[in-house]
Amino acid sequence: MKIMVSACLLGEKCKYNGGDNRDEELIRLLSGHTVIPVCPEVLGGLPTPRVPAEIVNGKVMNREGVCVDNAFRRGAAEALALAEQEQPDWIILQSRSPSCGVKQIYDGSFSGTLKPGNGIFAKMAMEAGFRVTDAEDAAGALRERSEPSPSFPRLRKLSGEFTVCKVKKTGDLPLDAEFCFVGKTDEEISLVCRTGDAPEDTSERENGWKGFRVEGVLDFSLVGILSKLTAVLAENRIGIFAVSTFNTDYILVKAENFDRAAEALKAAGYEVM
Repeated sequence: MKIMVSACLLGEKCKYNGGDNRDEELIRLLSGHTVIPVCPEVLGGLPTPRVPAEIVNGKVMNREGVCVDNAFRRGAAEALALAEQEQPDWIILQSRSPSCGVKQIYDGSFSGTLKPGNGIFAKMAMEAGFRVTDAEDAAGALRERSEPSPSFPRLRKLSGEFTVCKVKKTGDLPLDAEFCFVGKTDEEISLVCRTGDAPEDTSERENGWKGFRVEGVLDFSLVGILSKLTAVLAENRIGIFAVSTFNTDYILVKAENFDRAAEALKAAGYEVM
């Protein structure tokens, strides 16, 4: 997953007082994700250290009464442009900051009093449709996501392309292939396998499929795993071919839709590996 994070949380010394807000647990939980550091105030050209600032009557003012609103808004616009370029799945921002605060910010009295509200960049990012989370809430959310749950399983991309076909006799089945899904009824013998393993002489075939595997072993009592996944793809007008085994489920989509399917699943909250 691609995550944009306030740079001070990662240990960069860009805080107003020249320090940082390094969060060791957050950094640990971010391991394995693509992390994009951002500091809107630095992007706006403000120095480090700098006089602390708060939002006062809709304008960012520093403690000395100097209006620094233009620099804050310029930096927020630069940070938003970076987000639009990188398209992070998630943005995690430092609490209470006039740039990055989510849900709460200081009230402009420089007394440490909080009020409901969002920082300049946080508000812009939310209005642009990004998922934005306060740093104090992010660790718990990341911890939940780091452990696969029955209702929110991890998905793994399968390499290569697959073929869905009908074979004429069971002797044509590539049973020694890595992937060989067979369905035999009184009307047909269907086969799903990697294209390179498919027999040449088939009754019908459709090439050009790529797949995802639901990771882990799914208990038979679990309900709705496949339906939730397919609903996400249906909302994005992506057709599927699903295969279930004793252990788990597989979802195939046409190769030209594969990257779009992965992005749709990520946006819905699934981890795609």
